[in-house]
Amino acid sequence: MTTGDTTREQVPPSASRSATRPANHTINLNGKEYILFAGLLDEAHRQGLNAVKTCLLHVPTREQPLAVVSAEVTTGKGTFHGLGDASPDNVNEWIAPHLIRMAETRAVARAFRFATNISMTAFEELGHDGTGNGTVGSSTSPNGSRKPKMTQEQYIRTLCDQREVPFELEQEIQKLFDHKDKTGKISIAGGSHAIDRLKLCPKKGKAA
Repeated sequence: MTTGDTTREQVPPSASRSATRPANHTINLNGKEYILFAGLLDEAHRQGLNAVKTCLLHVPTREQPLAVVSAEVTTGKGTFHGLGDASPDNVNEWIAPHLIRMAETRAVARAFRFATNISMTAFEELGHDGTGNGTVGSSTSPNGSRKPKMTQEQYIRTLCDQREVPFELEQEIQKLFDHKDKTGKISIAGGSHAIDRLKLCPKKGKAA
């Protein structure tokens, strides 16, 4: 992807893909179902995904920290377009350093939705707390003042306490905690990935 221009990614043929759709391609937040990017990508392959092109329309700056990306996807049914944007106002603090990548993900997700006729909103189109804003792990006290936000590690530990976490994911999270940077913080990208996976785990005391 380049500024003001497009790049094309050739997509391998999908004929060898399994005919059974992988599980966990949707997530329920506050009683509403959202589809994950992985599910959109899988369905696009099933419908003959041939190519993906993206174009960076607006580069985020200090004065205007907004990334805007357009996407074009081509499937066996034709060519479809989508726009995606990302700013500190609609992503969480851990994604904020990666606005261009998030805008591209949202643009491609939207184009995939048009191409596959999926009306369900993509999870990646939301703020990662599932409400459309970017703050994760913060809350408002009865007097209206905001409580301090959790660190990424604290939020992961809270989710682990609330969810039925498979052993494999527990090991992955432990490795994340064991490899902190010099400031004592975990990897932002690794933490965001762990949070997304934890949100797919069933809550304790509830059936999967």
